[in-house]
Amino acid sequence: MSVFLQQTGTGFFVGETSALVLDEKEARVFGSALVALDFCHQAGINDVEIVVKFSEPRFDFRLHPFRQPEMQERVRQFASHAERLACLHEEIQKRAARARETFAEIESLDAEAKERRKKYPFKPRRIQRRAAPD
Repeated sequence: MSVFLQQTGTGFFVGETSALVLDEKEARVFGSALVALDFCHQAGINDVEIVVKFSEPRFDFRLHPFRQPEMQERVRQFASHAERLACLHEEIQKRAARARETFAEIESLDAEAKERRKKYPFKPRRIQRRAAPD
């Protein structure tokens, strides 16, 4: 089994000695598709196909890890959602800070009201009871 990387637009292969080669015989051979995929991530390459060739050509196949439109759409959605969540998180932080300030202000007003009530002593009054009707 041989694993190559081939540029989708040009048909060139990632070379062993130079960046791109036209002939498959001069192409860099990777140990597995995962090794080729790791190479792509490290090199920042995303316009390639992973070509897997066997001794019998009928078993050959190509992988398109970067060309899947639904995956690209998901990545865009994820980035959009992450950005939106960051904005919402910031807004929540601002509102929580405002709520803490309001709560502190309410506690301060409550403490002031208690102090004002302490200035005036509580004098209980006697309540006259009505006689119960017979």
